[in-house]
Amino acid sequence: MTTEEVQERRQERLKLIKAQIEQISDDETSTKRLTHFERQRRQIVLYKERLVRGRVLTASEKKERRARKFQQEFERSTAAVELLSDGEDKQKALRKLEKSTMKRDRQKERRNRGRTLTKQDIDERRDQRYEERT
Repeated sequence: MTTEEVQERRQERLKLIKAQIEQISDDETSTKRLTHFERQRRQIVLYKERLVRGRVLTASEKKERRARKFQQEFERSTAAVELLSDGEDKQKALRKLEKSTMKRDRQKERRNRGRTLTKQDIDERRDQRYEERT
């Protein structure tokens, strides 16, 4: 299969998807109210269109996700500070914050590596954590 054939197929799929979108928008103007299934179908069609174009998330969606992650991290840290100010055990609150931060770092590390941990990696880390505690 040559690149030209791939491009042609991609163009054909895009045309089909655009036709579906046109039909959906026509349906919208006639009813003005979308049912759950129509809304769901429209989301699927738009998702497929973005897949064909080669980008699954739009820039605004990526910004929203980034903002949401930042907000969650901010809420976690403020919650830990509130625990400290409430007079709860400071060591416990600090450990909780550190633990959540370490967990996030491990998740990022796993994503960056592009593979899941093997059983051996998990066992080694568990042993390492156990040694740190004792």
